[in-house]
Parts: sequence; C-alpha cells; structure tokens
Amino acid sequence: MRVWVAGHGGLLGTELVEALRDTMEVVTAPRDRLDLRDGAAVQRWLEEHRPDVVVLAAARVGGIAANLAAPVAFLVENLAIQNAVLPAAAASGVARLVCFGSSAMYPVAAPQPLEEHSLMSGPLDAALRPYALAKLAGMELCGALNQESRALGRRLGALCVVAPNLYGRRDSFAERATMLPALLRRVAEARQGGEHRLAVWGTGRARRELLAASEMAEAVRFLLRLDETRWEALLRVGEWPALNVGAGGDHSVGEIAMAVSAAVGWEIEIAWDSSKPEGMLRKLLDTSRMDALGWRSRLPLEQGIRSMYEAARADGRLP
Repeated sequence: MRVWVAGHGGLLGTELVEALRDTMEVVTAPRDRLDLRDGAAVQRWLEEHRPDVVVLAAARVGGIAANLAAPVAFLVENLAIQNAVLPAAAASGVARLVCFGSSAMYPVAAPQPLEEHSLMSGPLDAALRPYALAKLAGMELCGALNQESRALGRRLGALCVVAPNLYGRRDSFAERATMLPALLRRVAEARQGGEHRLAVWGTGRARRELLAASEMAEAVRFLLRLDETRWEALLRVGEWPALNVGAGGDHSVGEIAMAVSAAVGWEIEIAWDSSKPEGMLRKLLDTSRMDALGWRSRLPLEQGIRSMYEAARADGRLP
C-alpha cells in the first residue's frame, strides 16, 4: 500500500510517517516543491506518484488567541488546503482518503460526551467558529466525494477523523500555540527566570481532552489496516463520514497546568483571568465506535507531557 502523507512535516504528519513506514510505502512532497493550496499542482503530483491512500494532515492550527487574531486565515487556509487536496485525491483514483477534523466542530450545547450524530446540530463556539466551519466543510466534502464516487462506480472511501487537542514531541511552542504547548513554554520560561506566578486565560475549570499525536498516528495505522467491510461500515452512508478518535477522558485546564508544572519541575501559582475567553467548558469525544473496533489510547497524560518537555529541551526549543 502506497500512502501519501500530505503535511508530513507538522506535529501529526511526522508521527504519521513514522507509524506508517514500517508496513506501508510512504511518499511525501516537500513543502517548497508543492503548494497544497494549489489544486492543479496537487493533481499533477498525484498523477505522477499514484498513491493508493491519501492522509491529509496539513492544516493551520492554533489556540484561542491565535484564532481570535486571525479568523480569516484559519478559515481560508484550511478551506484552500482541503479544496485542493481532497477532490484531486478522489479524481486520482485513491481507494482511501483520510482527513482530520476537530472537537471544535461540535456545537457548544451538544450532549457530553460528544457523539458523531451531534455534528451540525447547533451553534459553534464563537471563538473558534471560522476554524470549525472549515473543518466541517472538509467533513462534508468527504461525504460528497463518497456519494459522487459511488454514482460513478469508483471505489473511494473518504473519512474525517475527529480529533481532540493533539500534542507531542514536535509541537509548536510559538506565542499563540495551542493550550498545552503554550503552558509548557511559559512554565519553562518561568523556571528559567525564577518566576512562580503566571497569568492564564479563563477560570481553570474548562476541561480538555488531550491525545498524543503519536497515538493518533497509531490509530490511523489501525484504521488503514481494516478490511473493506469494516472500513465501509465507518462511512455510514447517509450520515456524516466522521469518526471520533480520542483519549477516552479529559482534565481541567487547572489540572493540566499542574501536570505541566510537575513535568518541568517548577512550582507555579496561577492567576486566572476570567475576563478572557476559555472556549467550551467541555469537549469530550465519545469514542465508543473506535473502541468497538479494538483501538484505545494507552498513554497517560503525565507521561506524554514529560516526553514532550524532554524532547523540546533536548533540541533547544525550550529552556
């Protein structure tokens, strides 16, 4: 099986390449040679390399602050990547196509834990709505491609894997990173500067589900190895072609901050700023469908954070 990992240099893409290359032929396209927003260029690349499977891991991602600062970019860039890669992959004749959604796609009032049938059933979190709408469009595009391919007698099966907050060894620690790497960077810098007090957005009571990117890559490998009967069952014709893959539990932001403090080895006191947004109070994915297939997360959050911090210190990204 030849698999193209589109976006192979990112947090998830690097883990996908490592997880898949032992048993599959993995092909990648250097960023400076292929613009994933250029549909014609993507189509030419696909015609040349002829993968059997495409896994689209490229996306613009960031925390609440980043989304609030650049909503147009989060909407337009994610739409552009999906609109370029997904139809071109279908037209090239791939058998399976995987893209990634986010728990931000779920309505704010959806029952917890979040089941796939709740998608598109109500208003979204306003702070992340442009990003979430782009991801919902990607899911809808997968469904439309499946419908059109069947009508044309093609074998495509396109699936949107809905993920919680991902983290890992190759995460970004930029100023407006997602919540966990941002906390890790700030605590590491506090340790370096001898500070013990941090101001953090929100109340600390919001709960977040965190899954290591390495485990998401393992889950995708598991899914790609499914036989045709079980793969086709995932697509649920007439419903959203979406599958939740999560950690199976969540933690409050306050608990996550304490786990970060322990990983860094530095005690902190947090001044919560409740005037700032903290997003949905809870976004826990219902993973019962993935559980029934036989895959579950096994990595404890504390261990994952510790590995993430050690990797970032080793290569100089964190002090």
